[in-house]
Amino acid sequence: MSLLRSLMIVLAACFGLTAQAQTTVPGGQGFGAVARVLMDETGQRGTWGGAEVSLGMSQAVPFRVHTLDNPRRIVMDFRDVDFASVPFADLEAALVDGGRITGLRAGPFRQGWSRLVLSIAEPLTIDTVALQTRDGDAAVQLNVVLERVTGPEFAAATGPILSDLFRTEEAFATDPDGTADQAGGNRLRILLDPGHGGIDPGAIVGDTEEADIVLAFAREARDILRRRGHDVALSRGDDTFVSLEGRIAAARHFRADIFISIHADSLEVGRANGAQIYTLAETASSQASRLLAERHRRDDLLSGVDLEATDDAVATALMEIARRETAPRTDALADALVDAFRANGVQLHKSPRESGAFAVLKAPDMPALLLELGFMSSPDDLARLQDPAWRSNTARAVAVGIEDWLSRDATLKALRRR
Repeated sequence: MSLLRSLMIVLAACFGLTAQAQTTVPGGQGFGAVARVLMDETGQRGTWGGAEVSLGMSQAVPFRVHTLDNPRRIVMDFRDVDFASVPFADLEAALVDGGRITGLRAGPFRQGWSRLVLSIAEPLTIDTVALQTRDGDAAVQLNVVLERVTGPEFAAATGPILSDLFRTEEAFATDPDGTADQAGGNRLRILLDPGHGGIDPGAIVGDTEEADIVLAFAREARDILRRRGHDVALSRGDDTFVSLEGRIAAARHFRADIFISIHADSLEVGRANGAQIYTLAETASSQASRLLAERHRRDDLLSGVDLEATDDAVATALMEIARRETAPRTDALADALVDAFRANGVQLHKSPRESGAFAVLKAPDMPALLLELGFMSSPDDLARLQDPAWRSNTARAVAVGIEDWLSRDATLKALRRR
């Protein structure tokens, strides 16, 4: 398969599920799936340190991969893959070697989802997951590289992971910094989310990529906030792709008090410069805000997960209730950051406060903002974005704004209790 692009996801960013795999009758009927299995792209091979499993599909679909113990197995969940599109015996012959991989089950798992379970004879954990596309058509190949580990290491790597797609079954973990309780007093737990990364470079101007710009800024802000006593984690610490769902889940796993997604836009038409801060709204506050949300959404879909729709009316109602409390706090945080930017000489856009339907801001249980540092299409903004002194000053302004908000929020919280 010739490589058009490769989606590399470390184990920490893979999706997972706590439910036990369901036995499926070999050759059972499908459920109206949109993707078919391609046997010429499906197989497995042993490697020096483990094994590699490949599954060909007629098109890309949302997926997630994790391990389960007792007995040991690799579990792959897909939205709309019809495993009945090929004879079960052919699938088994391609993936089961009788050595490391000893058995297979495949078929419908829940409404709209299918599952492939591989039984493994020795402890093999997930090293990397790559989704490759083929030139000339929509076909993809999912490659899962498995690495041999000790029994205790395998057991430690298994377990539930939280996902908005499976709200009642899971616990998802992408953050490496631990799971301590939410900070109290003047200490906050903050998840900084540098946008894009990996196969999604974001905006590109010359040889400068948005993903690199925002990661450098996020690291600077993280270090400043940590020196001021806060607990801070990044959704990604290097040039890797993290799905939209993974970014939200990382904040929840970290038990973040606030979530800030960081970007640096580029306009194909028109001119703009200066920082902007966005909050969530069903209706965009301007045409520019609507177009920006649409561009971000196209990038989000690289993850293979679409959080725009939900089939859970009860969950939707609960989220709206949570947002009623969170929304005023989010607005106050956005206002505090704008004030801090002005006070610290950070260039602001003529409309510094906007709102839009940004899916990455849809976590209802914490204040969440999207910070556009500037416009890479503006030569002045691009120069600032690449200036370490500007990044340091702006990161300090972010810290000042957050702490000013924290002080006001504590006062309002005391008043609400009365």
